[in-house]
Amino acid sequence: MHIFDVNENEKKLQTIEFEPLVGEMGSELSVEIISMFQPEFINIEKSNYEFSHKISSIFPLKLGVTQETGLSEPKVCNDYTSEEVTEEMRQKFNTVGSTGSFSGENSLDSRVFIETLKNDIFLTPADLLAGKHDRTSFTMDDTVTLCMYGGEPCKYRVSMYINHDLVSGAFDGADYIDITSSSDFICTKKIDLNMPELSLEDYNHLYFIAVPFYVNDNFEKRMVIKSSSVTLDNTKQKP
Repeated sequence: MHIFDVNENEKKLQTIEFEPLVGEMGSELSVEIISMFQPEFINIEKSNYEFSHKISSIFPLKLGVTQETGLSEPKVCNDYTSEEVTEEMRQKFNTVGSTGSFSGENSLDSRVFIETLKNDIFLTPADLLAGKHDRTSFTMDDTVTLCMYGGEPCKYRVSMYINHDLVSGAFDGADYIDITSSSDFICTKKIDLNMPELSLEDYNHLYFIAVPFYVNDNFEKRMVIKSSSVTLDNTKQKP
């Protein structure tokens, strides 16, 4: 992550040079540039992060690979749990029109959700709006579970970040996990935070980033998505 301070009505041009770590000679890669608002913010007293840590992205750029990288593909986890969406659960995602009645659409069909569950408590957007549970603050005693569902079937590569640093080995020793999201299943993966190499402050922010796989030559646009940031409170030690 590169941090830029930009004032109102100010424009900055930045040249970024990097060396790709993947890709065979002659192949094409898609490169996404993601912007995050107020990355330095951390939630200690407020109930949520509001617009802080929200991301926006541009359409993917095509990058032609002109020489071998000499590096192998990263280790990826493919082990996660899938639970079929019940009709009762699906109804909780029905959208409401301006008159307050069912609009005939269901957000599960059009939107991909990625969430951080606390102690495996699954909540729909309606549950959150009703204020049934505040899950923005975690301690080391809580179970952290990645949850992903919704949208047309599409495979995503997901990574986990604490304080904007990639958590190495988060998924059974792998840095990444591949999950196929769809409107029919809720996919979950438990994360064990008891990693000796994990360096934590007193208060930390944690989130997931999911990058879609592009399955055609036109680089059909599927958005990079981010879970809501949650606070990991490391001041309360386990007995």
